[in-house]
Amino acid sequence: MTSFFSDIKQDLIFYQRKFYSKDLNRVNLFICFKFLVVPCYAVVFWYRVYSRLIQSKNKFVRKLGFFLYYRASKKYSSDIHPEAKIGVPFKVGHHFGVVIGPKVSIGNGVYIFNDVTLGNKHVGLEDVMPTLEDNIIIGTGSKLLGGIKVESNSIIGAISIVVNNVGENEVWAGSPARFIKKNTMPVVN
Repeated sequence: MTSFFSDIKQDLIFYQRKFYSKDLNRVNLFICFKFLVVPCYAVVFWYRVYSRLIQSKNKFVRKLGFFLYYRASKKYSSDIHPEAKIGVPFKVGHHFGVVIGPKVSIGNGVYIFNDVTLGNKHVGLEDVMPTLEDNIIIGTGSKLLGGIKVESNSIIGAISIVVNNVGENEVWAGSPARFIKKNTMPVVN
């Protein structure tokens, strides 16, 4: 398990830039306070806090974690489940309507926009949810449903419904989503 403060720092660095870059990594106290009032960063910050608290063995600390989870969900109009596995760094472009289910696994350097849903395909059946690898961008209003896998360096276009696996370095869009072209964006190492 990585350090909580290291995770927060990496999220802050990612938030300051349009795309993830390992080269730039300066953060100061002013930047920390400034971005805590910005909802797009705050929703990720509070996810990091409550997901850590809920993992505690202390019953009171777990209850505090669930309280913060419910509070953040209401305040930011998003539901990022504390059991979701989200890599570092992670960025939410606009915080409204983001839903990330409990069995979702997200890699490093993932950037999602508002109204994105990552969840179960069939309500009432076993929770089978998406796995996202590293350096992925998911456009506004997209829905990724079921036990699919989105491989590294891929882009999902806005208002897409993805129910099939997405290969590495691919751009998908549409409803239902289909392969559009190979991604020519530079790969971050």
